[in-house]
Amino acid sequence: LMEDQVQQLKALGEKRAAALNSMLSRNERNTILENIGRYKFLYLSPEALQSDYVLDRLKRVPISLFVIDEAHCISEWGHDFRPDYSKLGLLRKTLGHPPVLALTATATKNTLLDVMNLLDLQHADRHLYSVNRPNIALKVENAADTAEKIYRTVQLVEQLQGPGIVYCPTRKWAEELSAEIKAKTNSRADFYHGGMESGDRILIQQQFINHQLDVICSTNAFGMGVDKADIRYVIHFHQPQTAEAFMQEIGRAGRDG
Repeated sequence: LMEDQVQQLKALGEKRAAALNSMLSRNERNTILENIGRYKFLYLSPEALQSDYVLDRLKRVPISLFVIDEAHCISEWGHDFRPDYSKLGLLRKTLGHPPVLALTATATKNTLLDVMNLLDLQHADRHLYSVNRPNIALKVENAADTAEKIYRTVQLVEQLQGPGIVYCPTRKWAEELSAEIKAKTNSRADFYHGGMESGDRILIQQQFINHQLDVICSTNAFGMGVDKADIRYVIHFHQPQTAEAFMQEIGRAGRDG
């Protein structure tokens, strides 16, 4: 989802932005790294920072700010799922100890401590705010069985105004619910999950952001980093695993107030 942030920066007039990701060819990647001094913003994953070639290039330029977006991933993913998150503190030292900014919308007290320890931020300024979003209403409905859940989800998509996201527990459910919505409503629907080709995922995301799709049926792969101001509803077909995940996912809605 870094590509989305790069495109938004460019749309705002900042052309000196690039992302190192799997969508680039080797030549495109090398061109960015060979000309790294020309860029003001460079987006990359923790895994990309494990490359000696990438690190060597980054050491050649002064880094004024080392930003970690979705910083709760350091704690939630860094221990097993994506261990390179837990190495960001060491990498920061390797790059000359630049100032660091860690951002997240959902950090429990334990997650906050974990992030500060792993990044060696014991004396950092902390800016903590409420997660309450007064313009978002929450509603829980009970369904007698799966068939009723499907029926009610389709009904809500048909009734609710504006773009929306339906979060699904599995890839299979994302595909099946998308097909149900397309068959039974006038909504332009599609699905999104981690099993898709990266090009297909980017296409779906861009179509949604550019108002070519009304609703996305997705696993939790579609969440962090999706900055679309006018999402009007978020439906959870199955309850999320944690309260933090729930806050991340409902936080897609109503960003324009």
